[in-house]
Amino acid sequence: MRNTKSNSLVVVVMLLLSSFLYGQNPDLEFTSSSRGTGNGPVLNSGAFTFLKNTDNPSGTTYAAYTPALTTTFTISNPQYTGTNTTFGTSPRSPLVFGVSLGSNASIISNFIGTPLDSFFTASGATVGTGILASTATASNRGVRIYCATNPLRENAVPTNATPYMGDITITFNRSVNNPILHISGSGGGSGTQAFFGEFELTSINGSASPPASGTLTKLSGTTPLYVSGNYIGNSSNGNYTQVPGGGAADGSGSIQVNGTGITSLTFKYYLKGAPFDGAAQWAASSTGVATGEALTLSVSTLESDLRVTQSASTLTPDYCNNMSFTVNAANNGASNSPNTVVNAAIPSGYNYVSHTASAGTYDSSTGVWTLGTLNDASTATLTITVKAKSTGTYAFSSSISGGNSDPVTANNSGTITPVPITFIDSDGDGVTDTCDLDDDNDGLLDTVECGTIFTNGDLGTGNGTGATIWNLNNNTTLYPGWDISTTGSLSGGLQAYTNANGGADGGRIEIYNDGGHLL
Repeated sequence: MRNTKSNSLVVVVMLLLSSFLYGQNPDLEFTSSSRGTGNGPVLNSGAFTFLKNTDNPSGTTYAAYTPALTTTFTISNPQYTGTNTTFGTSPRSPLVFGVSLGSNASIISNFIGTPLDSFFTASGATVGTGILASTATASNRGVRIYCATNPLRENAVPTNATPYMGDITITFNRSVNNPILHISGSGGGSGTQAFFGEFELTSINGSASPPASGTLTKLSGTTPLYVSGNYIGNSSNGNYTQVPGGGAADGSGSIQVNGTGITSLTFKYYLKGAPFDGAAQWAASSTGVATGEALTLSVSTLESDLRVTQSASTLTPDYCNNMSFTVNAANNGASNSPNTVVNAAIPSGYNYVSHTASAGTYDSSTGVWTLGTLNDASTATLTITVKAKSTGTYAFSSSISGGNSDPVTANNSGTITPVPITFIDSDGDGVTDTCDLDDDNDGLLDTVECGTIFTNGDLGTGNGTGATIWNLNNNTTLYPGWDISTTGSLSGGLQAYTNANGGADGGRIEIYNDGGHLL
């Protein structure tokens, strides 16, 4: 039997780092709350919900995480489906979830085989840390896999063979990057026959093409646990007895699946036989399901919901005064985001002046701001100073990306589009009137030529001795909505002019001197 186991365009991208312990990187793991109670035998585990380990790798403070990330384990293509040595699932199968020594057991399980915590590596943690498998505070869980060996004796499978028993597929409800598999307790036996559960990765996301070599990487674990190409095996051929801390033949550890955008992983499951002598048998009986290999399979991963927003201090910039854009780049979690980059290129309608960055490095020629790691629940700030030009593109866009999978992509980019004031150049010198100190080019500064040009409200009072007041036509393209109640020539002193339309915005009057120059 087996043992159990403001004056220029300013772009602001803000950095407000939350207080984190050095080296802390929250990840998503399975705990006792990841699945409700339920026993096997089943071929579908039901959904396991990831919880956020907020103080990974040193602690076990778990919190619900939204939007929820789930994983479902399924068994398909079972082999050796005879009625004498299989479970009454549909289809019948010797390979199931939720069985211990042939009896119904919880589908969600602690780590079988009492392995050491140091055999495992959580996502985002240093090697040998972050997963609590056997200590007094052991909190991590996985799916219990059981494969009866009785049908191998019934079918006279050689005891030194490695028969294929069925497929196990891990399906995520959305794509993940670089998930880590935690295998605990590969290795069991019956009498003088040892056997070891092994896995071959055959498909990612349902692809018919085999995964590329190097897709699997062993991060940590016992010596017998190995990775060769797409195969996860146990090199032991000796004593299968499992003891606290993991026996010499125990196959326990963490294997990373290298890849992005992963929604499913399919493995062929094998049982490697290792007889001690010529009398060894796969099971004590050729009927029943009481002898078999049991192990735990768990998963951890990282996610970062990155968000970028922007606002403008004005949507109507001119060509001689400043404005600012504020862009917030934030990490809503769950995990610290490595390789974080914000693209914030300066549009052609602005001239670059300068920039400051509270973190990372900004290249004004490419618009790439390299932030590096942006921690969970933090934000960051970049300020770019520019000046508006009379021509070009004025829409400012920014986008953010990082090394983790992002569960919400709708908030990864944004655009805001200022519309500069109409470019008016009365004297044709290439300088807009709003910036030109002598916009009629008569050698007199505008400030000494005339008392007031009235815009955007009641006209008020103006002085312009010897000047002629011109009432612009009502509803003109340039200055719509004005109807001056009095027009004529000033002979000196002060004269009041009011907007007969009650102060409608958008118009002005023009005052000319006796020589016909616009004052």
